Amino acid sequence: MRRSEDVGLRLAGRRAAERMTGTTYWLETLLPKYPARFAGIPTTSACRQGCTLHEPELSTENVGNYTSCPSPTLVPILDCLPQPRRTANKTRTLLRLKVRFRPKAVLADNRCEMGIYACCIVEQMKNCRNISTILPIDVIAGNPIQLEFEAVVADAIKSISVALGSLLNSLYLYGSVARGCAVPRKSDLDLTVVLTRQASGQERTLLEELRLDLEASHNEIVKVDFDVGVLADVLNRANLFSWGYWLKHECRCIYGDDLSQHFEAFMPSRKIAEAVNRSYGETLNDYASRIACAVDLITAKRLQKEAARKLVRSTNVLRPTVYPFWPRTLDDYFFDFSKWYPSLAPDLEFFLIQAREPDTSVTEFNARLSRFLSWMLLEQQRLSRSA
Repeated sequence: MRRSEDVGLRLAGRRAAERMTGTTYWLETLLPKYPARFAGIPTTSACRQGCTLHEPELSTENVGNYTSCPSPTLVPILDCLPQPRRTANKTRTLLRLKVRFRPKAVLADNRCEMGIYACCIVEQMKNCRNISTILPIDVIAGNPIQLEFEAVVADAIKSISVALGSLLNSLYLYGSVARGCAVPRKSDLDLTVVLTRQASGQERTLLEELRLDLEASHNEIVKVDFDVGVLADVLNRANLFSWGYWLKHECRCIYGDDLSQHFEAFMPSRKIAEAVNRSYGETLNDYASRIACAVDLITAKRLQKEAARKLVRSTNVLRPTVYPFWPRTLDDYFFDFSKWYPSLAPDLEFFLIQAREPDTSVTEFNARLSRFLSWMLLEQQRLSRSA
């Protein structure tokens, strides 16, 4: 995805608009060096101090009735707080924007479409310098489950809680269904299952049977994944940056004791990236073996897609020690990596494409995966030595 160096509106296509729905972004930019070009965005009087806003202007009070944008399917709820910041040469205003996107229900002509114009704030404020504040990573909002996935989520809660009984401590959604951006017949159902103790062999078999039953019973999801943990490990301080971060920022409790309440919001850091991706090398090598041994093309393409997504996300382990932003989408990971290693951006872009629609042979995919992974492991070692 191309991003300009300026700040302002980004025209968003259907996928981008859907991805941003229900997500909170913290964006910062220096003013007045860069005039704020936020057309059709609700503003406060404080925001208008030092900003140049294009017509039309709105207030937060009438945003719910606003329908004069060309296709205002996404309407941002804006809270901005200018504060002074003194740089080496002069004082500028640091404009901090907290933006939350929600669907616009009906347009003026009673249509509701995901248009190419969607009041989307660019995230390229990441390019802005002199950012004074590192903000906590956002947590998943507790919005209602998408209608298309209510049945499979309810079935998962019932079947798992009944079958496991007291062995189950809590159950969580993560991934696209948790964030409200899943696509029927294209998305997975991802579940984190926290047990009160280690499962026996028979109980692990039961969990696998439950997973397969859910897959077979619901064609609105492609597959079901269980990420299983044990209560003692989750609450162990040694696992703070892995389990603590995972439950606080990637999961949404749907049954039992919400363990995310045991943790404060985390700040962006390489420690979290390394903890979450602790065994990415082994995982990706395992994917390569499974792809090479795939019995049919459909299975091979599915595994290539999963491996590509894992690789793109794992590049976060190469983030600078101090870096204020935390990636959420595959585009975010690619954008950040391209800033750190511009000469290798085309290599990662290959996997970004494969993460969506795999279109290369097994041989080429595995060869490129092996080369990129070998470089990445060496680069991570180099960063660790220099830290």
